Amino acid sequence: MVPVGDIESLPFVEAVRQLQWEMPEEDCMVVHLTLIPYLSAAKELKTKPTQHSVRMLSQEGVHPDVIVCRTEQPLSNEIKKKVALFCNVKPDAVIEAMDASSIYEVPLMMLQEGLDTIVLKNYKLTATLHLS
Repeated sequence: MVPVGDIESLPFVEAVRQLQWEMPEEDCMVVHLTLIPYLSAAKELKTKPTQHSVRMLSQEGVHPDVIVCRTEQPLSNEIKKKVALFCNVKPDAVIEAMDASSIYEVPLMMLQEGLDTIVLKNYKLTATLHLS
């Protein structure tokens, strides 16, 4: 994870830009983790910080394929569509990452949001289930 906007992160952002440029599309995937803050006084989620961080990444030549949105409140479909529209990703590539009581819940939440399907589709892979 590289914080966008910090001067210390620029070499990492540049490395991602070069990877995204040099590698075939199906061999590289950029997942941007961002915070969608909830303002309790206004009782609303704010997408501007996410839009701003994606814009900063884009200015550096990095274009996310998926946006994972950390949040303490559920994201409505309208919020997901807004993030998708203003961040130039498909609506199903906006993933909700609600605060979890345990880190072990996070992979299950990502599965519920369909992140596994998006990754498999990007890399042109098919899922096989192995039961032991």
